[in-house]
Amino acid sequence: MFSEQETAATLTLTDINGKTIYRGTANLTVGKNELDYNFNVKPGILFLKVSSPSFNYGTSKIIFR
Repeated sequence: MFSEQETAATLTLTDINGKTIYRGTANLTVGKNELDYNFNVKPGILFLKVSSPSFNYGTSKIIFR
């Protein structure tokens, strides 16, 4: 993910029904950022939303197998 500023972002992983599976923070630096997490979840489709107080990075659909 690319960030134009240093910021503390909130990560929210939800299932297809909107139930929160994980919520945490990540410190983003200026430029390209890679997030490396090991979620122990059942197979299916989950959504990862990344936002900070000044910017919404959007929501990505992730398929877990």
